[in-house]
Amino acid sequence: MIHLCRNLYLSADPFQYKVGTVRQHHNETEFRPITYHLTLPEALRSAANRAVRDGVEAGEIESLNAAANQMESIMQELTAAVAGLDPAGK
Repeated sequence: MIHLCRNLYLSADPFQYKVGTVRQHHNETEFRPITYHLTLPEALRSAANRAVRDGVEAGEIESLNAAANQMESIMQELTAAVAGLDPAGK
């Protein structure tokens, strides 16, 4: 399980990527999937969209400009993290 942003995490199985949240339950970390994706870029876009949506819902993002800036910032952060995993930097 990999922390993406805010309270969102990435997990995978042999067939798909899963974006979800975690919670502590009886001293164990429990992953709760929210969405399922066939590719990593789809999963990352979904996580960024959900993070922005959660920010709007919480009142932390109050304008369209702020939402667009937040989306761009999250995608840059996630893209940079993925690029850091690729030895070729692609």
